[in-house]
Amino acid sequence: MYYKKKQEKIYKSAMLKKREIQRLRLLETPNLYTKEELDAISYFQGTGFYSYYQSLGTPPNIFDTRWSFLLKVDKNKNMRENFLKSYNRRKSEN
Repeated sequence: MYYKKKQEKIYKSAMLKKREIQRLRLLETPNLYTKEELDAISYFQGTGFYSYYQSLGTPPNIFDTRWSFLLKVDKNKNMRENFLKSYNRRKSEN
């Protein structure tokens, strides 16, 4: 959750920058964005490093967006059952 919130904040910054680039009619190139902004864009688009971790065959992990996590749990019955067991176990400990 913390990772997603951090990426979301950086992503919003990148989208503001993108709108400004379009407004000024500059040629949009990757060197106009910081390394963190490019990483956040990849995170939300599911490209680059994140394409493997957000694919349906990979178990749920920290690099999932909310959408990719829900899709994984919905499509794969074993993942859903493992998630629910884990969730219920954590809930009963508290």
